[in-house]
Amino acid sequence: VTLPEVEPVHLNASGASLPEAEQQRLWEEAAVDAMSYSSRLPNFRCHRETRRLAAPVRSPDQFREGDSLIEELTYENGKESYRTLEVNGQKSATNREKLEGVRSRGEFGSMLKSIFRPEISARYKWAGRAMTGGVLCQVFDIDVPANKSNFVLTFSLSQAVAAYHGRVFIDEETGLVRRIAMQGTGLPKEFGLQSPSFSLEYGMVRIGDKDHLLPLRSVLQVRQGRRLVRNETLFRDYRRFEAESQIRFQ
Repeated sequence: VTLPEVEPVHLNASGASLPEAEQQRLWEEAAVDAMSYSSRLPNFRCHRETRRLAAPVRSPDQFREGDSLIEELTYENGKESYRTLEVNGQKSATNREKLEGVRSRGEFGSMLKSIFRPEISARYKWAGRAMTGGVLCQVFDIDVPANKSNFVLTFSLSQAVAAYHGRVFIDEETGLVRRIAMQGTGLPKEFGLQSPSFSLEYGMVRIGDKDHLLPLRSVLQVRQGRRLVRNETLFRDYRRFEAESQIRFQ
C-alpha cells in the first residue's frame, strides 16, 4: 500500500545538511508547541467533509467513491464532538458511531502529542527539505515501536496497536508542524484491518481576530480483506464557538 500523500512531496536532501544541533533545536521546539497545542486552541466549529472510497487490492489505482459525509465538528475546551449533517448529499442526523465504515479522529492535538511525548521517545532523523502548503519545511523521518505507539485501530469491537514510521514536516521559521505522514506496521495477521497509513496537513486559519494552526485535509487508508479503503477529508468553514445564555425577567 502506497503511503497516501495529500499532495506530491519533492524531498531535497542534495544541499547542505542540517547540523545536528540545529536538528535537535528544531525538534525540541516543535515538541514544546505540540504538547501545548490543544490548550491554545479556541472553542470553534467547522465542517468536516469526507469522501470514502474503495478499490480492489490488486488494482490500487481504481478507487471509486462509496459514500460521502458532512459533519459539524465542535471543539470545546479541548474536546471534540460530532454531529452528522449530510450523508450522500441528503440531510441526516445519524449518530456518528452508527455510521458504518472507516472513521478517524484525533486530528486536533492527539496525533501531534502521540509523536512528541517524551515517554514515546520517537526516533527521528533529518531527511531533507521540502515545500508543503507554500512553506519551506525541514523534514524528519520518524520511527515509533508498537510498545510506545498510540496508533490504535478498532474493528468489530476489537483493538490493535500499530507500530509506525513516517515523516514530520516542521516549518523552519516558526517551528510549527505543517504535515504528518505515517505508515502503520506490525498488526496481528488475524486483525481485520491491515497496512494503515495516514497523512495530515495543517495550515493557518483565522478564527475571530487570531490565526491558528489547524487541520486542512487528511487521507486515511487501510486494507480490509481484499479491498483498500480510503478516506479523503477536508476541514472547512472554521468559526468561533461560544456558549450563549440568556436570562429573561417577566
